[in-house]
Amino acid sequence: MIETPVVFEDDRIIAVNKPVGLPTIPGRGEIAVAVNFEIERRLRKKIFVVHRLDLLASGILVFAKDADTHRLLSLEFEERRAKKEYLVAVLGTMSGSGEINKPLREFSSGRVAPASDGKRAVTRWRVERALGGATLLKVETLTGRKHQIRAHFSS
Repeated sequence: MIETPVVFEDDRIIAVNKPVGLPTIPGRGEIAVAVNFEIERRLRKKIFVVHRLDLLASGILVFAKDADTHRLLSLEFEERRAKKEYLVAVLGTMSGSGEINKPLREFSSGRVAPASDGKRAVTRWRVERALGGATLLKVETLTGRKHQIRAHFSS
């Protein structure tokens, strides 16, 4: 079992550093290893998922320890008051900063891509440094769409 390091904990929340390849929650019909199950086993109590990270992303996940805290934190994300920043490596050379404002749609295949009939999706980015044939970006998602960063930068 992969153990996710705790970066902060108090009586209302627990924040952990999710590694790449470990899902936040199991997929449909799966009874597999997932961060939420690991934390529940560790704490020996039910926790509440506030937000998720993609399977191939690593980073800080926050879980609520009670329903009231879950409601308050979920509202912060829904109202876009929670700031979500990522470090992203993209192929190619980029410079400066910018904003991608393209609606995204999930197709029946599960693929997410820009589409005029999609949901609003806004991603801001700024170059941190060059990485040879790639660029390291600091990315902020102003909306929380599934695979938003991947879909915006592949378009």
